[in-house]
Amino acid sequence: MRTFTILSTLLLTLAATPSSAITAEELALKNAEAKGGLARLRALTTVVRTGKLIVSNGQLTLEMRDVTKRTAEGGATRNDAQLQGLSASSAWDGKVGWRVDPFWGRKDAERMTPDDAKSLIEGADIEGPLVDHGKKGHTLRYLGTEDVDGTTTHKLVVVRKNGDTTTFFLDPATFLEIRI
Repeated sequence: MRTFTILSTLLLTLAATPSSAITAEELALKNAEAKGGLARLRALTTVVRTGKLIVSNGQLTLEMRDVTKRTAEGGATRNDAQLQGLSASSAWDGKVGWRVDPFWGRKDAERMTPDDAKSLIEGADIEGPLVDHGKKGHTLRYLGTEDVDGTTTHKLVVVRKNGDTTTFFLDPATFLEIRI
């Protein structure tokens, strides 16, 4: 009888223990599937994002447009913003970054340093750092769950090949980013 009790307890304990926790790799794949799947993401050639920020009851409007293209060099991007009649632009062509920023008194195009162009370089990755992260030299770490504005999210850290880190908080139902 005692052996039966011990075996029953052991079986119940094993049944109650999850067989495997979700991994960083699985989260990256689920995120890609939520965005249409790996094949569709890899087939993208151009992504255009537009937005408008209106503040002070419409007194101030910032309009933005970002275009990202797949190129032989890996990717190119251009970011434009208009505010109060001024237009600022920054671009990465796969090799060099450029900007025109009248908000800082620069109305002529100027070459950006690699450090200043870092966000453009990262933004030129059309699928994002989670897709094909190993081929890109990035590593992923799953850090468990964390509350973000009342939602328990999966916390995923990408360590890029240059050592920079980006933390993704993924919705557990959709696996899309809630916060980056």
